[in-house]
Amino acid sequence: MNTPAPAPGRGLLAYLGLACSVLLITAGLAIGLGTGPGEGPSGPAAPRATDPRVPETHPAYLSREGVDEDAPVRLEIPAIGIDQRLLRLGLDKHKQLQVPTMAQADRPGWYRYSPIPGDIGPSVIAGHVDTTEGPAVFYRLRELDKGDTIRVHRADGQLAVFTVTKVRLVRKSRFPTKEVYGPIRYAGLRLITCGGGYNQDRGGYQRNLVVFAKLERPLNDA
Repeated sequence: MNTPAPAPGRGLLAYLGLACSVLLITAGLAIGLGTGPGEGPSGPAAPRATDPRVPETHPAYLSREGVDEDAPVRLEIPAIGIDQRLLRLGLDKHKQLQVPTMAQADRPGWYRYSPIPGDIGPSVIAGHVDTTEGPAVFYRLRELDKGDTIRVHRADGQLAVFTVTKVRLVRKSRFPTKEVYGPIRYAGLRLITCGGGYNQDRGGYQRNLVVFAKLERPLNDA
């Protein structure tokens, strides 16, 4: 299923689509990208990432100055041993949501048309859960618990410290789009990957793992 994505700046990419190993979701439809555990290069091709479906709004943060100067550059999650520089995800030439390559499976990516971490709204970071070679950057994401700390370092030297509020494993067919990507009145963070068992006959992972977090305190120097 392909739907045209508006040009960057047209709206909050609050309803995203990514995929299996890395994923964001498109208006209630989950997608997959990646290969299942233990599969070799000859395994089935990953499902195509569907296009983002975007509300026709123009949030202020997309038109403000300084996006490059305060963009997130590094993600730390002490409880599961993550300390990695962030990729920046956009749209590809087909107007589909860009995903990290398998060669970048050890790095998470920030969707650059979501709020900058620490700003009002649900910032989105996605990462692969696994590759044909084994675990990827978000393999242990399922181990996070309420109260765990997530730190996002920004290019402006500011540190956004978030606290996990909940972790949900959801069916792709029943993805809670509004809860994940809808407007919020605080600085939030969503970490997204694939979850549950891998079903080769059904095209891969059938569930998404979503970590919800809320800014713990005002931004401060890292």
